[in-house]
Amino acid sequence: MTGVTKDLLWQVERVGIAPLRRVEAARPKGYVHTNYAAWKLRKIEVERSAMHELAALGAEISLTGNTAAIKLAGITVRSGRGLLGALLNWRGQAEKSKSEEKARVRS
Repeated sequence: MTGVTKDLLWQVERVGIAPLRRVEAARPKGYVHTNYAAWKLRKIEVERSAMHELAALGAEISLTGNTAAIKLAGITVRSGRGLLGALLNWRGQAEKSKSEEKARVRS
C-alpha cells in the first residue's frame, strides 16, 4: 500500500504543481528578454518554497539543474524537466497506483 490519498494528491497540487505552473506561464519569451533574470530568480524561489512544503508532507526531493527526483508515499519518480516535470510524473504514478489499488480491493 502506497499511502496515496485524495488529500495528498490535493496537497501536491496546491503546494507544488499549481505555483510552478503559474511561474511557467509567466515565463518571458526568449532568453535575452530583460525580465528573464528576474523570472529565473522567481522560479528558484517558488521551487524552494514548494520543496520545503513538500518535505513537510514527507517528500524526499533532489533537484540538480533541470533534473529532479521525488520520493513520496512509496512512489519514486525522476524528470529531466525540472521540479514541475517530476511532480507531474509523481501525480501520474500516484493516480495510477490509486486506481490499481481500488481495482484490487474490488476483486
